[in-house]
Amino acid sequence: MADPLVGQVNDKLRQTEQKVQEFFNTVNDVLSWIPDGFAQLTEADQQGLNALAEKIKEFWEGIRLIWEQPGDSTALREKSQRWADAVANPIGDIAGHIALNKLAANVEWTGRAAEAYKAMVPAQAEGLTNLKNLALQARNSLNNLANALDSFRMAMVVALGVFAVGIVSAIATACTVVGTAAAVALLAND
Repeated sequence: MADPLVGQVNDKLRQTEQKVQEFFNTVNDVLSWIPDGFAQLTEADQQGLNALAEKIKEFWEGIRLIWEQPGDSTALREKSQRWADAVANPIGDIAGHIALNKLAANVEWTGRAAEAYKAMVPAQAEGLTNLKNLALQARNSLNNLANALDSFRMAMVVALGVFAVGIVSAIATACTVVGTAAAVALLAND
């Protein structure tokens, strides 16, 4: 089953990439209207645009590094349940069965060997209970990791949405020759 948060992040990544491309197209289109005789007036704009392109390239590289191995919160939750079902619960059942009051040896078996065995039972039950608790901690850790992964993905969705709003704003600002420098600065500082 596909993780819906992964799909949301992928959708936001595509939308953001389209908006970034739209921004560069808008700025290049506006700058293309300037006559060659005035090219020196837009030189700073072009340098800023080149620097912004480099920052955007670094941004996508960072996203690629994060997103190449996105993790699987559903699989983590399944594994956590397996820890409970295959390890913690059976160990807890066994620990419950070897308590002194549950053993037939407590009543039917007598002598030094029976006494020695009865002395060991509480330690065995405690050891099994500790193993059960350890398995439950592993289950909880896997669930916490899955929750953290989901939280990270939600944060990415929100951050990409905010970035997309900034890009739309920059596109609107870049629709004039005068606004291109401000638009480049706006995105370069986001």
